[in-house]
Amino acid sequence: MTNTVYIERVGNRIHAKIPFAEGAGPIAAKTISGARWSKQATAWTYPLDLQVCKDLRYTFGRHLQIGPDLWNWAAQEKAKESEMLALRASSGEDTDLTHLPVRYPGLYAALMTRPYQKVGALFMANDRNVIIGDEPGLGKTLETLAGLVENQARWVLVFAPKTALQAVWGNEIARWMPDVNLSIPGGAKGSRQKTIQEFLLNDSGAPMNVLVVNTEMARTKAFHACGEEIEFCDGKNFDCPESKSHIKWFEENFPELFSIEWDAVVSDESHNALLGKNTQVRTGFVNLRAKRKIAMTGTPFGGKLEKFWGVLNWLRPDVFTSKWRWFHQYFEVTSNGYGHVIGGLLPHRQDAFDTMLANYMLRRTKAEVAPDLPPKMYAGTPLAYLDDGSPDPTTVGVWLEMDPTQAKFYKEMEREALARIEGG
Repeated sequence: MTNTVYIERVGNRIHAKIPFAEGAGPIAAKTISGARWSKQATAWTYPLDLQVCKDLRYTFGRHLQIGPDLWNWAAQEKAKESEMLALRASSGEDTDLTHLPVRYPGLYAALMTRPYQKVGALFMANDRNVIIGDEPGLGKTLETLAGLVENQARWVLVFAPKTALQAVWGNEIARWMPDVNLSIPGGAKGSRQKTIQEFLLNDSGAPMNVLVVNTEMARTKAFHACGEEIEFCDGKNFDCPESKSHIKWFEENFPELFSIEWDAVVSDESHNALLGKNTQVRTGFVNLRAKRKIAMTGTPFGGKLEKFWGVLNWLRPDVFTSKWRWFHQYFEVTSNGYGHVIGGLLPHRQDAFDTMLANYMLRRTKAEVAPDLPPKMYAGTPLAYLDDGSPDPTTVGVWLEMDPTQAKFYKEMEREALARIEGG
């Protein structure tokens, strides 16, 4: 590339005038996340994102010319990024919250005993979509509740594993935020649907309305067809005749969850919902409407860095539009004759990868912020107590309601046991 590449902000997009340069221009343009060709503007357009600006700088270097509107916007975003990086490095002693001390002084006092949790709450308050990737046992639930209060979210949807619905979220909200309108649907599908409908219709004036559901309730089936005759096409390749357009629609298992735009959607143990392949659960998450998204996970990478694209794509689908483009940006990608193989991070892109993640994820370990905590902690109801009378954190029970099938078998076993006892 030898010609000038001019970029400028136009609304919520970046427009780039990239010379053709015997085909080198379009090739380079497509390597940057979110690339689209605008025939009307005769320019390549990208999401308005600071990382995109950095990738444009990395790709076109000294040939890049930046327009005044984009320059001013990028300067403000750079200052914000510096604030976020400084916040990440903070111990919490020099930071404070605004709304939590007034609304829930008890929860605020609890966070004051672990100042790093204030940092987590502020990290959520200072950005729209984030990942709280703290090591298990550091209190991600309290951090998230505090962050939601700081964001002044009123309608919140929480997806969590079945074992955490009441034992973690229900108990913590009831303990620290008793005036919240909390609903945790249970029972058969029809019963859960009715509970959700009643929750959505009951605007009781509570400062926050929180619906906590099992992650599996996000399941959504995707259907593909060709043309108005609904001729089902290849579900993998979506091949339709040229004369017919590709049609896609969805069938939600619990459509009530998709009926409103939530102030915040929280995914607890998000690696189970978002890191894997394009499952029905992940399809549901992508289709949810939310002003703010929070992913909570103690194992953010699931053992492989490349899997992280799934979470980033959920948080910012306008920026992380292509998985393979993202792979080629940061990873060594080779071919073995049968397909592409993803290797390790490109050495010269390590810093860019770390900075990109830093804008979205807060990750602390116990050794860094709470070395006094035991290596592993368990949530639930204490079953034993130490000599000083305090609960033993290693012996707990998590009590769950039986589903109808379990209850049926339990009753049968109970009746059989009673018959044997009575028979001697």
